Amino acid sequence: MVDKKISTLNLANTTYGATQSLLYSKKLDALEKAWNAFLYISKNKPSIIGGRLDILTPQEYENLFDIPAMRDFPILEDDMGQLIKKLSDIVDPIENLKIYIDDDIWTFLFIYRAVMLRIYYLITKAKENRQLKLRWHKDGVILNHLNMIFNQSELQEFEKIQIGKFRYVENVLEAKLKVRIEEGLSGGKASEAMLQQALQNQLMLDKLSKK
Repeated sequence: MVDKKISTLNLANTTYGATQSLLYSKKLDALEKAWNAFLYISKNKPSIIGGRLDILTPQEYENLFDIPAMRDFPILEDDMGQLIKKLSDIVDPIENLKIYIDDDIWTFLFIYRAVMLRIYYLITKAKENRQLKLRWHKDGVILNHLNMIFNQSELQEFEKIQIGKFRYVENVLEAKLKVRIEEGLSGGKASEAMLQQALQNQLMLDKLSKK
């Protein structure tokens, strides 16, 4: 009788262990895909956002297409559709993996894509109508997204920065995403201090990469 109970317990433990191992494997796969999606978005952002726009001050890019070097820069409506499809193809499948990852991870990816697309949309409108000022950093839609993921200190820093506003958004998102992925791997929960340290580390790495 005792042997039978022991055998039953061993079988239950083995089954539980196999189930947990499978779930952890699926979680690892989901986290890897989420990280790869972030990298894909970063590498495929339009050059006008990640390059030209971020070397100008807000006052300068308000009249972006009055700058001689930018007057003939090609910005097409068709590009917007292609960009939406390209980013959606890589981000949308991550939503199906939400059962295995923290909700914040999906939120970070969604907002990263949304902010980038919104900026590009505003750029296309500014190119079409030179009377429009390109003030993406004050756009209500973008600020609503940032308010979902930025704390008060980060919002103040975003407002204060003159050069590299979009890169700052990327750095904050990347730092927070890394923390959430590490939480997913370890099963722990990061404190606010850990989140801020991760951001400082990310900003330092970003500075070093530019030297």
